[in-house]
Formats: sequence, structure tokens, C-alpha cells
Amino acid sequence: MELQVAGSAVALLAPYLAEAGKAGAKKAGEAAWGKARQLVQLIQNKFAGQPYAEQTLERLKEKPDSPGRRTALTNLLAEEMETDSDFAASVTRIVRSITTRKTEVRQDVRGNQNITVGGDVSGSTLGIGDEAPRRPRRER
Repeated sequence: MELQVAGSAVALLAPYLAEAGKAGAKKAGEAAWGKARQLVQLIQNKFAGQPYAEQTLERLKEKPDSPGRRTALTNLLAEEMETDSDFAASVTRIVRSITTRKTEVRQDVRGNQNITVGGDVSGSTLGIGDEAPRRPRRER
């Protein structure tokens, strides 16, 4: 699990690192940009005083599109997350807050025989009124 979250964290950091100091915050969205900044700060604080870890992060800052540098930071981050559950929880929380979409649905339903549908209903059979829905025949 740590490797997956670490990979997501690095994938989210790379665009931030590439645009750091530029007008990229406008393009990426202020809320997500703020969370990415928070994630970078968390990782920098964790890596402080660890020369190899600091260098790995700095090398990604130099070339944020480098697959090798992304992999190196992902693996290092996963190792740190395996040994520090508080750090792992913080990284996971920030990553989820960036990647989780929040959807709000409001419906005003009046009368009877109303239908409300949510989620992906493609291929579903819906019934209207008092009759049960007919199921389509399956080809054999």
C-alpha cells in the first residue's frame, strides 16, 4: 500500500515541482496547488537531515519529468512510510484529499412514481409506474 500511495504522491508532486515559482498555481487550481505545496513541505520536513533523501528530492526538482528520479523518490518515500505510520497517514491523507472528487447531488422530488438515479446505470433496466421492469432476454 505504501508504494502505491508513494507513487501517487510523487505523480502529484512532479507538476508542482516543475511549476514551482511560476504561475502554475493558477493553471493547476489553487486548492490542489496548496495541497501539493503541503505535501512537499511534509516530505522536506521528513527528509531534513538525511542527505541521501534530501538529494533525491532535489534531483526530482531539477528534472521532475525524469522517470528514474520519480522512481527513486517513490521507493524512498515508500520506505519512510513503512517505518513511520504517522508520516504514512499524513501522506495518505493529503494524497486522498487531492485525488478524491467530492460530489454533491441535490434532488427535489414531489408527487408519486418518481425516479431518482445515481451513479452509472448504463445497461440497467428501470421500471416506471406499478409494473415491475422487464428483464431483457439474454442470448444463448
